[in-house]
Amino acid sequence: MCEYVNKAKKARAGSHSPMSPHSHTPPLLLAAAWLLLLVNSYNWARDDTGDNESKNDQVIILKKNAKKSAIRIKTTEANAILRRVNEALADHPEGSRARMMLRSVFSNHPDHYGMNAYPYAVVPLNEQGQPHGIERFFDIGAGGGRSSRTTPWQNGKRHGEERFYAGTNLKATIPWVHGKVHGVRKTFYPDGTVQVETTYQHGLANGEQRHYDPKGRLVRLAKLKRDKRHGTVKDFWPDTGKVRREIPYDAGKVHGSVKDYYANGTLKREMPFKNDALHGVETSYNADGKVSRKRYWLNGEPVSKTQFDKESGKKKINP
Repeated sequence: MCEYVNKAKKARAGSHSPMSPHSHTPPLLLAAAWLLLLVNSYNWARDDTGDNESKNDQVIILKKNAKKSAIRIKTTEANAILRRVNEALADHPEGSRARMMLRSVFSNHPDHYGMNAYPYAVVPLNEQGQPHGIERFFDIGAGGGRSSRTTPWQNGKRHGEERFYAGTNLKATIPWVHGKVHGVRKTFYPDGTVQVETTYQHGLANGEQRHYDPKGRLVRLAKLKRDKRHGTVKDFWPDTGKVRREIPYDAGKVHGSVKDYYANGTLKREMPFKNDALHGVETSYNADGKVSRKRYWLNGEPVSKTQFDKESGKKKINP
């Protein structure tokens, strides 16, 4: 994730909103706040495909064909729990064990009002008590009737393709090799079209990351190195495939000249950054290529041309 820390954050502090008519924030700081939001839109790492454990989760170990008496937790779902365990151990010999995770959810049913434990995930265990096989997570909201996620395990380590679902639609896939993400991680639109592809090597994001629109057109191309953006991120106009924006990254920080382009490929704006802060001369252009405006920045703060010229005479400004 781009940890973009620009002093322009101050522009949002103490005002009703960045564009509020009652705000007394100077226009240049409003522009800086807008740039902050622009660059922060490149939040590539955050998602909801984690373990999502809850403080209300409980874990029990059950054998194949166990009796209800083996469930020593208050629940109305004993039959469902035993059924899920036996399904997970269907191809395993008698005496095999499975780990069942139960999630407590409030129920207002008149027969069992209050907190109730529901089957949330189950995975077979090997003789050493390690997860070994396919772990299935269940959609409690659908009565536990369908899988919301499947995770392959091999002797206590994730190994194989992990799948996430939104209802019956495939939402994401993560390739695991001996406990580390290795390969191309994908997320999907509801119709199954690929949304994002991210290359991983031995547990770290390394290589290209591609973003597509719902029609399957490439709209963003980024390069990652050890879980950080490194290199130029390019956005594309989907109808033409031409570059819409370029943002240079150095070890996760914006560093260099950010460039925006008109749909015809003509340069629209140049914004110089140094270690995640605007630093230098920002230049905007009309569609005909003529300069329409200039702004001056020092370490994320807008300054006058006079102040900028004074400082630029002391040291090199643009990165």
